[in-house]
Amino acid sequence: GADEASRRKTEEVRERVLENTMRKFLFRFQPTHAPIGEIVEDGRLVGVRFIRTEIKDGRVHKLPGTEVEYRSPMIVSSIGSVPEVIPGIPMDGEFYKFTEDEAARLEGHENVFGVGNVVTGKGNIAVSRKHGAAVADFVSREYMGLDGQPLDEADTRFGRSESRLHEAAEKVGEAVQSRPPISAEQRESILKRVKEQQTRVGFGGDYAAWIEKTLGE
Repeated sequence: GADEASRRKTEEVRERVLENTMRKFLFRFQPTHAPIGEIVEDGRLVGVRFIRTEIKDGRVHKLPGTEVEYRSPMIVSSIGSVPEVIPGIPMDGEFYKFTEDEAARLEGHENVFGVGNVVTGKGNIAVSRKHGAAVADFVSREYMGLDGQPLDEADTRFGRSESRLHEAAEKVGEAVQSRPPISAEQRESILKRVKEQQTRVGFGGDYAAWIEKTLGE
């Protein structure tokens, strides 16, 4: 909701911070690039493939034919909000496509909801927490059919909320059980995809052993 002057002032501050940091730590910056793949040689990561982007209507759009490679002996990953493309999941630019209402449903899916920066596109933790609470309230009130009344602080502190929690849990269970079950074919398809992903990362069924092996590598 900021006006043009406020937005421009914010942009100028960000530019100064970036310029000062570049001078201090001796790095360069390339704007509007999105990673699309890795460059692997002899089993080692030696670079990253990018594609140039542009921002339209608040969304990032990739520009076909603008792919570029950057190689480096050291690559440091940052934490971002760009989700992985999954077949069957609708996309809006490089984000999953959610309905623009309080439900934040994944478009085309009645019972799949999104919370936080995967919907808002913002990395601000406070914004994500606020959005997650709003979606959780909607799901419990409208989708699960709960009353949506928050627990009283005294009830929570002294444990007098146990019966209310049991009642809420039973309603959640009833709501889940009322959903039509998936078919045997859908179940087998899901389990097959899970097994393929486990095989891809070398997981053999023993989580503790896999973690130890992975950390050792």
